[in-house]
Amino acid sequence: MSSRRRSTGSVTKKGRRWYAVLTIGRTTTGNQQRHWSTGFVTRREAEKHLAQLLIEEKVRARTRATIGSVVAQYIDNDVSSRGRRSPTTTARYRGLLKNMGPILNIHADKISASEIEGLYSMLLSKGLSQTSVHHVHNLLYAALTWGSRKAVGLVTHNPFVKEDICKPRRLKGGARSFTVAQALVLIDELAKTKHANPIIFSLATGCRRGEVCGLKWSSIDFARKVAIMRESRFQVRGVVGQKSTKADRIREIPLNRTALRALDAQRSRTGHLQVLAGDAWIHSDHVFVDEFGAPLSPMALTNAFSRCAKRAGAPSTRMHDLRHTAATFMLSAGGNTAATAQILGHSEKSTTLRIYGHVIGMDEIRAIRSIDRALASAKPASDPFRATN
Repeated sequence: MSSRRRSTGSVTKKGRRWYAVLTIGRTTTGNQQRHWSTGFVTRREAEKHLAQLLIEEKVRARTRATIGSVVAQYIDNDVSSRGRRSPTTTARYRGLLKNMGPILNIHADKISASEIEGLYSMLLSKGLSQTSVHHVHNLLYAALTWGSRKAVGLVTHNPFVKEDICKPRRLKGGARSFTVAQALVLIDELAKTKHANPIIFSLATGCRRGEVCGLKWSSIDFARKVAIMRESRFQVRGVVGQKSTKADRIREIPLNRTALRALDAQRSRTGHLQVLAGDAWIHSDHVFVDEFGAPLSPMALTNAFSRCAKRAGAPSTRMHDLRHTAATFMLSAGGNTAATAQILGHSEKSTTLRIYGHVIGMDEIRAIRSIDRALASAKPASDPFRATN
């Protein structure tokens, strides 16, 4: 005879309200686990709700999916609300899945709010950052919500809907910004390397690392002095490729003098490298390339920046903090917040720029030029734009 206990229920009255009470088993200490419904005006309403709860429990008993299998299938589904999910996002999800170890084997329909919140507390106690735990929560929420869809049918009891789960807070800040003096020392150090142009271009425009590596000459309008960010380069487990920009936003970035000088120097450098490579040259149309014309990989750029930042004594060796530095320069010079967000491409309120002929407003132009003014406050010992070694 099976030892599985059937779910039972009853209706009871407290005060002026009727409640459906579902007994769903016992805890490890032997206490009964009960689910109380919201209150109803009449007994009949409570009985009707109890019947529905019992039906749901029977369906749930036939579901065998664990948290691990639901989240893994959600990741493998590889589709987001915007279409195909980014390869880098999928890789990040797989890393987050490993943090869910303690709950992976729990029946998806049996997991409770206390078990989920217990996972968050355990991860924090082991030193995982609040931002990372916040990401674990988002993945688990998205996976169980996806599994609850009728077309999927993996989850019949979603605790994020049925119970009150405390969402982990995500701490604000954490990014580091270089001062003008520190940025100038870094630029001077970059002059000794072959990666000066793409890194300075990133600082001058606030572009993401992948956007810099994925930028093509055909996406630059020198007449209007703008760069159209429509592609990004990704690298996952040694696989490098081209994808759309984050959130599929196409935006135009005004090019200040610093950015234009980096592009001019890169064009000269590319011509020199092409002569040296001869027939081995790869015609990729990418702006920032290696000795054979192949687009730079994101990790190559990150590693180059890290080495330069260490030698320059910079406050951070994360290339992503160049974006924060660019934003700080723009805002500290009195730049318009909305214009700065538009340039950085992370404002949900701004209209997505999908038409090539969009006209850049004066606020954006003033914001991007403020980086020029900041960097022009002192002159580096050498010209980083002409670095060729």
